[in-house]
Amino acid sequence: MLVCALMAAGAWLFSELPNVSDEIDRFHRASPQFPVEFTVEEAVDWDVFIEPSSASRSGLRFEIVDAEGEPVRLGSDHGFTYNWFSRSGRSIASAALDPGTYRMTVTEGTASVAIGDSPGAEIFRAVGGGVLIGGVLGLLGIVVMIVSAVRDTRRRNQNNEPPPPSPWSSGEWSSGEWSSGEWPEEPGR
Repeated sequence: MLVCALMAAGAWLFSELPNVSDEIDRFHRASPQFPVEFTVEEAVDWDVFIEPSSASRSGLRFEIVDAEGEPVRLGSDHGFTYNWFSRSGRSIASAALDPGTYRMTVTEGTASVAIGDSPGAEIFRAVGGGVLIGGVLGLLGIVVMIVSAVRDTRRRNQNNEPPPPSPWSSGEWSSGEWSSGEWPEEPGR
């Protein structure tokens, strides 16, 4: 049962990990040579990441402007860092965006900047779901093992009890079968 719990947790994790990759791939990315335009359908609070995560913020300047050319006010970062296969990034700011079209440009520096919904929720869902499934099934497996052990012990104890004593071993027998130390006659002799 414990093996099944580990397999179920692994299957959940394996099925959810592509969602993390999809979340990171959906980021809108701007580099010094290539600004990016993107549209937001509903109000969001996204993170702004520097990519790669090892890049220095020193000398990096970027801006996000709305459709009218007004700069978007940036908030403090949420402190999230990701390293996912060939992509890595570190949160450097947050941006509360209303529905509309925006343009992000890197004006100075060599690093790329990405904006999108933090993949932390997807990672938590993937890992947390796997732990939850594995934990519940593992606990269930432990309960089944304990119940089985108790039942086996009881069954073994019932089978190992000595049989009730026979009248011969205790010296009790009926008086009609044997009297005065003589053996009864066998029929047909």
